[in-house]
Amino acid sequence: MNIEIEKNEMIKKTAYILIGDDKTGKTTFQKYLILHLCGIDKFTKLNTNLVHSIIHPESPRKLKTLFTINRSIQEKVGDYKTIDNYFDKFFKDADICILSSHSHGNSIDDIRRMIERLNEKFYNVESVFFTNHLNSNTQEISKLNWQSRNLIENPINNKEWEKQIELGAKFFGDLIIRYSKLN
Repeated sequence: MNIEIEKNEMIKKTAYILIGDDKTGKTTFQKYLILHLCGIDKFTKLNTNLVHSIIHPESPRKLKTLFTINRSIQEKVGDYKTIDNYFDKFFKDADICILSSHSHGNSIDDIRRMIERLNEKFYNVESVFFTNHLNSNTQEISKLNWQSRNLIENPINNKEWEKQIELGAKFFGDLIIRYSKLN
């Protein structure tokens, strides 16, 4: 008896939540990540909730789309109203999703709900912290149920901060590509 098995690729969807308050580098990081993975030149202003085609030459075929929220979810609460409403009306499905959140006040509750909603959509959810914004709030957020934690080097008061964010975004983009090749 000869059984023919179709070759199916495994699907792994990953969402990354960038954690940090204002002036952490989250938006600039997303701009450079889009440039690196999607070849789209650096934006003057990055619009919210965009899906981009990944065209990086080393990216596997199954890694096709990148979603970016741009602004921290708390900054657009007037539009989104609630985390659930955001996911019901604004969030777009993609192979890789980049979301963003503040860390102060009730942000931990928003992040907890974001993780739950992303898990419901079958995403692995990883955190991304920046070294210029590590404090007691980010320590508590790090304790949440993440699949992984990532730390981007971004020195405080460094004149070369944008170059450091660009390098961090490139390294992170390469990490995304390497992970997608493994699955």
